[in-house]
Amino acid sequence: MSDRAVLTRIEEEAAAWHARLNTGMLSGQEARAFNEWLADDPEHERIFRKGQEAMRNVSLMQGEADLADLMRPTPYQRISNSLYAARLWLARRVRSGRIYPFAAVAAACFALAFALLGTKTTVKPEAPVTVAAEQPLFETATAEIRTIALPDGSTVTLGASSGLDVRFSDHERRVVLSEGEAFFEVEKDPARPFIVAAGGTLVRVRGTKFDVNLGAGQVDVAVLEGRVEVIRPENRNADIRDIDIKHVLTAGQKVATPASGQIEPVKTVEAGSVAAWRRGELIWSDEPVRDIIVDLNRYSENPIVLADASLGDLEYTLVIQADEVRAGVQLLAASLGLQINEAPDGGLILE
Repeated sequence: MSDRAVLTRIEEEAAAWHARLNTGMLSGQEARAFNEWLADDPEHERIFRKGQEAMRNVSLMQGEADLADLMRPTPYQRISNSLYAARLWLARRVRSGRIYPFAAVAAACFALAFALLGTKTTVKPEAPVTVAAEQPLFETATAEIRTIALPDGSTVTLGASSGLDVRFSDHERRVVLSEGEAFFEVEKDPARPFIVAAGGTLVRVRGTKFDVNLGAGQVDVAVLEGRVEVIRPENRNADIRDIDIKHVLTAGQKVATPASGQIEPVKTVEAGSVAAWRRGELIWSDEPVRDIIVDLNRYSENPIVLADASLGDLEYTLVIQADEVRAGVQLLAASLGLQINEAPDGGLILE
């Protein structure tokens, strides 16, 4: 089978899954099947995310649509032959019953977004709000993302519901991530290392780009560019210059440091997955359910609670948009065989 044929098959599968997820009626068996499909091949996750990214950049359908609308020639066909092929593909799948009519619009958007990737349609992202670090403490609200310009020229993109304390001195540039997640773009300064403290973990760099996530039971560090040193000292107050380095990460690597144990083995990570939340995409790959719940809560006005804490150790793979938190909760609950009950305060309880 040619590479193009394989890619087309994966794109079709991704579009079909997207359509099914959009219905919000996934059974536990289907949720587990989707989870397995994502984990089966790195290309599955990449193509699925690529389609989601494309859907954010183009708006192809509004309101209701029927097969006649999907098959009707449009000006886009003069731009991209693959768009028409996508329409034909969608029509065939609807007629064959492989996509139900109520999911047709969702699948169409996904499939047509893939086709439009070839038309060089571009959308400029909104410029982030930049705040000069004249104050030591920064916090973000639910679903808020803020970019902070530090005095040394470095920048920090602070994730939703996160907190950062800036403590620069003459011999080091230290920041404390008290909660949440942050992406760091660090300017080089050989005389003053840049140190991120998160929980009991220290991350030391000279100049690089990396992400730190402070979860419920562990700290995750992922590197986009450069080199970072991950340290878990026995004494948090020890001078970092006197601590032997335990783990060194380079671009495309990540590591988890559990609160109750040693630093875990280094894993590889796709560049597009590092701090994907900056573009509105939430990605978890074999992550503990408890940490996924923590992350989802940072984007939800209503609290999300896992009633059985023992389920928090289970690992799960999930890809959603930041504004699709409830869909993510539904998928998670279906996969774990749980019900979602609404609390008096509007919170969601998985039990």
